[in-house]
Amino acid sequence: MLAESSADGLPESLWAEGLLMLKAVIEDFLALGWRVQTTLDVRVDAFNEPPSLLDVSRVESAVQEATLFEQLAPHATAVIVIAPEFHHLLRDRVRIVERLGTTSHLGCSSSAIELCGDKLELARLLTARGIPTIPTQPLDVEHPDLAFPFPIVVKPRHGAGSTLTFRIDTDFELQQACDEIRASCEAFEFIQQPLVRGRSLAMSAIRSLLLPLTEQVLTEDGRFHYLGTNLLYQKADTPIAAASRALLRDCQAAINGLDGYVGFDLIEPLDTPGQPVLVEINPRFTSSYLAYRAACETNLAAALLSDHMPLKWRADDVQFRV
Repeated sequence: MLAESSADGLPESLWAEGLLMLKAVIEDFLALGWRVQTTLDVRVDAFNEPPSLLDVSRVESAVQEATLFEQLAPHATAVIVIAPEFHHLLRDRVRIVERLGTTSHLGCSSSAIELCGDKLELARLLTARGIPTIPTQPLDVEHPDLAFPFPIVVKPRHGAGSTLTFRIDTDFELQQACDEIRASCEAFEFIQQPLVRGRSLAMSAIRSLLLPLTEQVLTEDGRFHYLGTNLLYQKADTPIAAASRALLRDCQAAINGLDGYVGFDLIEPLDTPGQPVLVEINPRFTSSYLAYRAACETNLAAALLSDHMPLKWRADDVQFRV
């Protein structure tokens, strides 16, 4: 069973990427012979003629979808929740599954989701464990007091994607960003970080299996919007790939409950090449699943069901664009 949260209140980009992930995971489980049941917003034009093993329950509101989720989850063999972390959407759905005690959740525990969804607390834990990450401090957007010199990055403490994320180089830009945040009416807390110049990288894990290192393509407008992924699996034995795998293993050891599909955003700083720094952990399916899926000759969903599923990768490089 796969569940998708209602699109109400979500940025269009998150809604679109969520639908792509939902369809991809459904197709992969159907290919394995599973019967799949999902909720789907009535406004979404997808699965108009679903295959015989797919049951789609159309919903008209977030309340209806949440109610239906609680009704369907106890009857599922396994549940995958596709939802963003903010407003505790992902955590609260997983808690429902955990309370059942009879249904398997193919993903992170609610405690791991809560920790990784809080960028400030995650940074504090990683720093205490000696795991390289970006220094992080809270920011009061009403009365901004900077802990770092410009340039800095301002982002939601509990955000997902690049929502309300800004590169800031001057006091004027800081004021503009704070004005935009206040005008958005989003009740988010915010954090500040020094800008780390370097190459944006990412690596994902499916259970204990680490997937190949990738390079993220982001906008250069100071907002860090995700544009796509370049897979670097032909260069898996480079020093940066090996160092990234070691960093992820340290994260898995430090955080209980990292399971299912997990995305790790990294950066290779210009001044310390070959030494990755963790940016954040996404305790859920991310758009990178689509890139890995395009490059893998093995059904990735099978790896969610077994810790010992060997994956076979295509020989040519793969570029994925949203």
